[in-house]
Amino acid sequence: MKTSVLTRSAALVLLACALMGADCGGEPPDPDVVDPVGNAECSNYQPSSYAKASGRFVVTVDGREVRTWRLAVSDVPHAGGVHDVWFSACVLAGGGVETWRYSSIAFLPGPVSGTPLKLPVPRGEAPGFYGAALDVLGNREHHFLIQGGGELEVLEYDPIARHFAARGEVFTEQGSTLSLSWDVTW
Repeated sequence: MKTSVLTRSAALVLLACALMGADCGGEPPDPDVVDPVGNAECSNYQPSSYAKASGRFVVTVDGREVRTWRLAVSDVPHAGGVHDVWFSACVLAGGGVETWRYSSIAFLPGPVSGTPLKLPVPRGEAPGFYGAALDVLGNREHHFLIQGGGELEVLEYDPIARHFAARGEVFTEQGSTLSLSWDVTW
């Protein structure tokens, strides 16, 4: 029995992929924050005010985990120890095509250590949290800016060490549920 050209070609592609050490499908990559490859950057990333982050940033939308994010952080201190911590992220496919975009702001009254701080969602002042995610390919928005609800629990925030750890669940204006988790430095 002869094998088709298509079957042989698929087998050669998989073999070549494995020999080169490339991702050949299978298990998705770990959701660690990674630096963009080549010149590809997130369209909402502004190098003058954001610093690239490393660590873990995990977003689950309606039970589906979105991977692998490129995250940048901007920490803006204000009088009285209040900080606005801005997050800007995206998921880039081959060739630098954005498939997801994410932006949010955590309004913190100061450093957090020991006792977690709960931030209501959406709320545009300390303590508070709001933002949005956009499924670019699916053309679906997931806003938690004005309406919605939820809570973000900040486990640690150290502006000197530039470390932020938090987790929470937000309910968007469009009816979706986003589970968020950070453990990042910048």
